[in-house]
Amino acid sequence: MKLAAIIILAIVGAACAALVPPCGPNEVYSDCGTACPETCDNLGEPRPCILLCVCGCFCQQGYVRNNATGACVLPCDCPPKTTTVTPVPPTDTTCS
Repeated sequence: MKLAAIIILAIVGAACAALVPPCGPNEVYSDCGTACPETCDNLGEPRPCILLCVCGCFCQQGYVRNNATGACVLPCDCPPKTTTVTPVPPTDTTCS
């Protein structure tokens, strides 16, 4: 059973290594990166994640993925988070 798992991991690793894409600025290639990378959208928030190796380009340490552009940026360069507030109509506070 363990041998089968090792063989499968070796095959997946070899397949990923054969398809190494060029990475962009502030990115590094990993054949066992996280399935749940930190992004501008989830910066500082808890991220439950599965323990699964994913091959591909990942942001270098200290950088996060900007979801809008796909680029790896410093956290201070993330766009500001916006929240939608629904206006509440004014209520009459006078007593009758």
